[in-house]
Amino acid sequence: DGDTFRIDIGGGRDDTVRLIGVDTPETVKPGSPVEPYGKEASDFTKKLLTGKTVCLEKDVEERDRYGRLLAYVYLEEDGTFVNELLLAEGYAQVLTVPPNVRFSDRFVEVQREARSAGRGLWGDPEASAEIGAAADAGGAAKASAGGGGGRGEGELPPGERDRDCGDFATQAEAQAFFE
Repeated sequence: DGDTFRIDIGGGRDDTVRLIGVDTPETVKPGSPVEPYGKEASDFTKKLLTGKTVCLEKDVEERDRYGRLLAYVYLEEDGTFVNELLLAEGYAQVLTVPPNVRFSDRFVEVQREARSAGRGLWGDPEASAEIGAAADAGGAAKASAGGGGGRGEGELPPGERDRDCGDFATQAEAQAFFE
């Protein structure tokens, strides 16, 4: 997908890197169809990173449960912050997975700007509808909030509308809403 890539670490060795804080539509998930705007996101990341030298910056955890390196990625040639660029151009949406949250507030703001401008998947009616459906099912809130809460699945307090990550300025604000 557009949020994961292979890196040559030298000495004939390579590794898989998972970009922290972003989630692109699925393109290679076994048993699942390619999600809307997934191919575009994957192609953008390939074009951006293929043959380039990158700098990796870790957060709290070095690897995820699949053994992939978790990193904030910068292009060595000009310092482009890859994670943020994917959000700014609308190829990804914010995915906050504590404890790796160093740039989460910044990422939410960048996503909000891309969404307002209708960039990338935010301008694609099919992709936007799928993201909205996932949010309506509680997926976005659960991903950042970790489940729990006192309500039944999908229930909101009277007068409340469903929300997604782009509706909040910080993870703490989203957590408070979810709780």
